[in-house]
Amino acid sequence: MILLHNQNKIKTLNTFLLYFNYFLFFLLVLGIIRILWITTKSSQIKLIDIDFETMVTEQQASLFGSVNSTNYYSIGCKKGNAVSDNNKIWFSGAVEARKAGYEPSRYCDFSTLIDF
Repeated sequence: MILLHNQNKIKTLNTFLLYFNYFLFFLLVLGIIRILWITTKSSQIKLIDIDFETMVTEQQASLFGSVNSTNYYSIGCKKGNAVSDNNKIWFSGAVEARKAGYEPSRYCDFSTLIDF
């Protein structure tokens, strides 16, 4: 009877260790997936080369973009109001904005804009 009781404990312990190993393996696989996902995301980050010597001031600019997105906005555009002043990059025209890698926001009206 005691021998049978000990065998049951050993079986229970072996089962526990088996499932614990499965759990550790699962965590390892999740960690690998997370690392792969992060490296994939970081390789998709687009670096923008800005020439600070030719950068326009707010008074000269007719368009602005955000450092956190690839859209540019006109000064009166309501969607552009969401961009923080600290994150704004100013452009003198659409040509300059496109050269910097920005695209026009679909929410703004650029029909009255004179491009340089």
